[in-house]
Amino acid sequence: MNFTHAARELSVTQSTISHEVKALEEYFGLLLFKRARSGLSLTAEGRRLAEVAQTAFSSLGQVGSGLAEFSISGTITVAAPPIFALGWLMPRIAAFSRDHPDIAFRFVNLTEKRPELLKESDITILWEKSLPNGVDGQKLFEVSLSPVANPATVGLRRSSPPPENLLSHRLLHESDLSGWRGWFDLAGLDFPESKASWVFDDPALMIDAAAKGYGIALGSFPLNDDLVAEGKLIKPFDLDLDTGRSYYLATSGPATPRRAVRLFANWLAKQTEDFDRRSEPK
Repeated sequence: MNFTHAARELSVTQSTISHEVKALEEYFGLLLFKRARSGLSLTAEGRRLAEVAQTAFSSLGQVGSGLAEFSISGTITVAAPPIFALGWLMPRIAAFSRDHPDIAFRFVNLTEKRPELLKESDITILWEKSLPNGVDGQKLFEVSLSPVANPATVGLRRSSPPPENLLSHRLLHESDLSGWRGWFDLAGLDFPESKASWVFDDPALMIDAAAKGYGIALGSFPLNDDLVAEGKLIKPFDLDLDTGRSYYLATSGPATPRRAVRLFANWLAKQTEDFDRRSEPK
C-alpha cells in the first residue's frame, strides 16, 4: 500500500509504479486503489484482483519448482586419482549415466596434492588420513595394501603361497617404498633392498603392468577387488597392510548446491554403503 516502497523493492522509480497502476486501471476501466492523504487502500475490485493474482503467481512458482526438479542436467567436474577413477569409479558410473543421461562429466586427474582443485571441481576424491580443515565431505572407504600379480605368475598361483615366493619376482612400486617395506615387515620378511624393480609415477599404470605379468605390485583394496573378481589379477596372500588412509568425497566446490552435483555425490556415497554391506563377513 505504498508506491515508494513498491518501487524500492522492484528497483524501479515511483513514477514507473504509478504509470503501471494507472495503465492497469485503464485496462479494466475500474479504480483499484483508493487514494487519500493517509495513504492507499484497495477497492473491492482491487482486492478481488489481488487475490486472483496471488493465486496465479503461487501456481507459477509451483510449476517452476516442479520443472526444476524434473530436469536434472549440466556438467559435473570430478577430480580423482587415476587409480580410483579406473579401478572403482569407471566400472560403476555407467549405471548412473543410464539413469541420468542429461548429466555430463569432466574428469580431472589428481596425481598430486592440488588444493586449488577443491575450489575448481564440483567433486574431489581425496586419499587422506582425514578431511582437510574447512572441507565439506565424507569418508567413502578405508584402503589396505596387498600384493597382486598376473594369474599365471609362477610360485603365486596356488592358494596361500609362502611370502618368500615374492623374492624371485620383480617388484613394481611408486617412488615411496614405505608400503612395500610395511607389507614385508607384516609378513616377517626383510625388504629386498637390492632387488631390481620398476618405479611408476602413476599407480594405475603400475597395476596394469602387474596384470600384464611384468612384476608384482602392491594393490589397493577395495579398489582392485573388481580386477581380482574378473580374473585379471590374483591376490595371493591374506595379509593386508592397513594404510591408515581412506578415500574421501569432498564437495566444497562452488557448484555443490546444484541438484545434479548433490544427486551424484549421494549416489557415490550409496555405492560405498552397498559395497561395505557386501564385504561384511557372513
